[in-house]
Amino acid sequence: MKVTAIILCRENSSRLRKKHFKKIGKFTILEIIIKKLKELNYIDKIVIATGPKKKNSNYEKLIRQKKIERVNFFYHNKEENVTERVYLASRKFKNTFTLLISGDCILLDKEFIDYYQKKIYRFNQYDFLNFLEKKNFYIGFEGIKFFRTNIWKKVNDCSNTNILQQNPGYVVSLKP
Repeated sequence: MKVTAIILCRENSSRLRKKHFKKIGKFTILEIIIKKLKELNYIDKIVIATGPKKKNSNYEKLIRQKKIERVNFFYHNKEENVTERVYLASRKFKNTFTLLISGDCILLDKEFIDYYQKKIYRFNQYDFLNFLEKKNFYIGFEGIKFFRTNIWKKVNDCSNTNILQQNPGYVVSLKP
């Protein structure tokens, strides 16, 4: 089984600009995420999916500067439409499964992701796996979604409001 890991990033995030370049110890947040993804042997492609290239070119600069291999880039002109960005990136970097990671989610736990990877792969009844939600309180890891790539077209098609376009996967909670 091969999986494309898509890391969602943009330099001008509203709460903390350029947060992916902030360091924890010796490494940037983005480096930590990529390093953890490379520990998963079923990850075939790592994609940084971001907004327009002109506004988000520092990601490529960092990857080149740090000589990090096996990282692809996907630029989308509609920076606010994250759901469409995921849809188009997952179509371009074709795999049966996609692991979606929020670019500020450094709490990637190999055992946690392996658990969900096995669930979605072995049991065909699952198309989309997300962290647990109970009365608007999140249990588990926010910012991690695992899905069959082909279902994201439906998610994108159902994302007809700004809130659904800006928050990938939220539509699945509203329209399971």
